[in-house]
Parts: sequence; C-alpha cells; structure tokens
Amino acid sequence: MQHINNLRLQRAKELLAYTDMSVTEISGKAGFQSIHYFSRYFKARENMSPLEYRHRNKECIYVTIEDRYKDECHIV
Repeated sequence: MQHINNLRLQRAKELLAYTDMSVTEISGKAGFQSIHYFSRYFKARENMSPLEYRHRNKECIYVTIEDRYKDECHIV
C-alpha cells in the first residue's frame, strides 16, 4: 500500500506543479479517496501542505524560465 501511495503522491506533485487544478481535484485524480487523507499524507511526507508545495514549485519554474531568458539575451 505504501508503494501505491508513493506513486499517487508523485502524480499529485506533478499536477500541483504543472496545472491549476484544485487540490480537491488533484487528490481525486491521483487516486486518493479523501482530500483530508491526501492533505495529511502529503504534509507528513513533504513537510508542507499541498498548497505550499504548489506555491514553492510555481516560483521555481518561474525563476528557471526567467534565468534561462536572461541567459539567452546575453548570448544574442
């Protein structure tokens, strides 16, 4: 069961980082039967809530794109 939940968690992390779906939608799409269980499980494994994870990873994606853009500007 732990392996299955790890796979579900990985799927949820992808959806949090790359979609604008709600946490409730993501928990269902990832295969968790309860949003409450998903939130508790996520926080226990990642040491942050799903929303905190989304916020941190959206920033990282933005910074990565921004840094790449700056590098391309210097090359041209």
